[in-house]
Amino acid sequence: MERTDVVIAGGGFAGLALGIALRQGLGPAFAIGVADPFIGRDGAGDPRASAIAAGARRLFETIGVWEAVAQEAQPILDMAVTDSRLADKMRPVFLSFGGEVEPGEPFAHMIE
Repeated sequence: MERTDVVIAGGGFAGLALGIALRQGLGPAFAIGVADPFIGRDGAGDPRASAIAAGARRLFETIGVWEAVAQEAQPILDMAVTDSRLADKMRPVFLSFGGEVEPGEPFAHMIE
């Protein structure tokens, strides 16, 4: 059995970004593993969509992965959170987000 210094549970955007950042920061002397049921399956990708906040996008830029996903990213310009079903006639908004963090930089992106 190989030695592993750090095991990351989850191979989504957060887990993989952590793995890359640790590798870049700690170097190859540290063995880093990612445990996720989708990793290693033939033809299986991550079926989840993720909202990536502006701060996380900046982290992706810093570790050099944003360019690889930017083509698939769609800006989120506003978001309304309700506690109702789509078929409900009244859908009161309990929480809303919108705007830009800086000019030309949306507060989040959606990535599949």
